[in-house]
Amino acid sequence: MIEKNIMGFNFSRLKLYNMVWSKPLRVLAKEIGVSDVAVGKACRRAGVPRPGLGYWAKKKAGKSTKKLPLPLRFPGASESVSIGQQYYYHNQTILSEEDEVPPPPIFEEEQSNLEERVQKIVGKVSFPTLSNRTHPIIAKFLEQDEERNKEYLRYNSSWNEPKFNSSIEKRRLRILNAIFIHCQNLGCKSNMSTSKYDHENRNASITVGETYVSFELRVVEEKKSRIKPQKKIKKRLSLSISSSKQEKNNDSWIDNDESKIESFLKDICIKLIVNGEMQYRESQNRQYEWMLERRNELIEENRQKKIEAERKSRELFEQQEREKLQCLLDEATALQQAKTIRTYVKSIQDIKDISVSENEINQWALWALEQADRIDPVKTLSFLNYKKFVISDERENNKN
Repeated sequence: MIEKNIMGFNFSRLKLYNMVWSKPLRVLAKEIGVSDVAVGKACRRAGVPRPGLGYWAKKKAGKSTKKLPLPLRFPGASESVSIGQQYYYHNQTILSEEDEVPPPPIFEEEQSNLEERVQKIVGKVSFPTLSNRTHPIIAKFLEQDEERNKEYLRYNSSWNEPKFNSSIEKRRLRILNAIFIHCQNLGCKSNMSTSKYDHENRNASITVGETYVSFELRVVEEKKSRIKPQKKIKKRLSLSISSSKQEKNNDSWIDNDESKIESFLKDICIKLIVNGEMQYRESQNRQYEWMLERRNELIEENRQKKIEAERKSRELFEQQEREKLQCLLDEATALQQAKTIRTYVKSIQDIKDISVSENEINQWALWALEQADRIDPVKTLSFLNYKKFVISDERENNKN
């Protein structure tokens, strides 16, 4: 089954792999309803191998063919592949308690095996000079500094003083340059603010797969010595990675007398990529926990709604019972009043010695008896009004 969202189609890597090896790409793309170019791009992004040229012709001719295995997912990349969109889209959500929660994420590759694989992926990390090879982000910094230098020479203002002229700042740019270039070679995008007004920013990040891993390379100064206050303050470079919860050890480096940060470039790149994978796993576990919590919330919300509905139904029933009883009492009172009026009329009619004409008494008696009949529930059949309460009860029960 193909899952479609508002932006495109989603598959697991394994599903896409099986699909592209089941039929020619053009046929598959037509069935899905996208272009074969879109499917090809999705395969490249997800690291899913495709049949080479002549594969389907050989297969049709009955010749032997070789099916390339599905490699392990690149660290930090999603297990979900989207066609029709270029960014990660989490389509799993819980809208009702009937929605099934998918099984918890399973990561079969142990961390030790992951680290070994990442070491092979990273390989050797070079430390090029800025004049030899420059990453676009670092090139932008150097370009801005050159402009500042021209303004500085012109106006001699500290505001325009170059920011990367010192040896330690040049080292910092060179280290960043080496990390950015090597991660770029591995398919990881580097991110850092290049605003000329944000030159003090020391934060950067590497997009490992589809996971952002932040790190900071800054200059730290030794504390002033009380014993030797005139001693020149030594500056060092410090690099620290915003590690995942599972990666809290060996995630920072600092210059020391024996070695500089640049001697740990390979370890830094390895750690960045491993952190990308561990952060991705944590995000998947958080998403799974959220879905469990969301489903439990919906179950509790529905339970509370049922309790509230039962309470309202019970209150409505009790109110109707009170109204029916009051109606019965009012009808009994009205019947008694009607009888009293009739008795009173008969008493007036039985009086012989009265200074009122018989015609006037008869007219009055006719009016009085009409009033008695008007309030008499037997005459008006108003005692049958109880039926409306029964009907109302039945309607309420049908709603529930």
